Amino acid sequence: MMQHPRLLYHELLVSRYHDPCCRLFQVNPSCSAQSLVVADLINGQEYLFRVRAENRFGFGPYAETVDGSMARDPIHPPDPPTRLKIQAVKKDTITLTWKAPKNDGGSPVTHYNMDLLCWDSSGTQKESWRRCNRRDIETTSYKVEDLTERDEYEFRVTAYNDAGASRPSTTAGPILLQDQTCAPSIELKEFFEVEQGSDINVRATIHGCPFPTLTWFKAPPHKPEDKAEVQYDEHINKMVADDNCTLLIQQGKRPDTGLYTLVANSMGKASKEMRLNVLGRLDHLVLYINW
Repeated sequence: MMQHPRLLYHELLVSRYHDPCCRLFQVNPSCSAQSLVVADLINGQEYLFRVRAENRFGFGPYAETVDGSMARDPIHPPDPPTRLKIQAVKKDTITLTWKAPKNDGGSPVTHYNMDLLCWDSSGTQKESWRRCNRRDIETTSYKVEDLTERDEYEFRVTAYNDAGASRPSTTAGPILLQDQTCAPSIELKEFFEVEQGSDINVRATIHGCPFPTLTWFKAPPHKPEDKAEVQYDEHINKMVADDNCTLLIQQGKRPDTGLYTLVANSMGKASKEMRLNVLGRLDHLVLYINW
């Protein structure tokens, strides 16, 4: 009568990846089942395993794992991103933002991908969902470019970690692609203080559609009503890029101190004031002591 072997030993071969020098540990005295949970492993360590069976006639040959296994908590794809919103619409671009997944699946989110669905002006679906970013998106905002005016678009975003892709987010849209109109607004820090001789960059964030015309004015610190338009030259200049307007002052001087006002005009008017204080340098300090 044939006697079936019982599994007696599971042995654990411990080795760093590609390390020819490894140590062998027996991880259990005996085991009658065909599975085993190995405890007290080191997180991030790679392990190899082997097992052999024993009956009353002795031991059988080892069966070994071919590839190493990394000890780490199990990971899963992340939850979908949340709160996908359309932030800005122009005739050929749309900017969207979203929030990171509430649960990253035990592994940090590495990147995102954005998909779009398009209908033409007659309401006919032109294509199925397709990827609209050429490179992985590493932030929680994205500007979709090269779109067709008067078409309608719908968007969704997917998060990725080392375990794979999340389910797509809830969609944003459909939205008709055309220039939107909205009154301008300005975000600008109210006070700057710098040392004389330093380069000064006063940056304002601009909102408004169409993009507004921007003008800087300056007034003496104690006479805010005496505003005059800033004249640009090699010392002071203005730079506008995307949704930012920066006032550039090369090697600031004491006379640059003043009350600056940025005015935006387009579908309405907005203005924001900023006080700039340029401090004189303290070259040396003389201390008088009376006794």
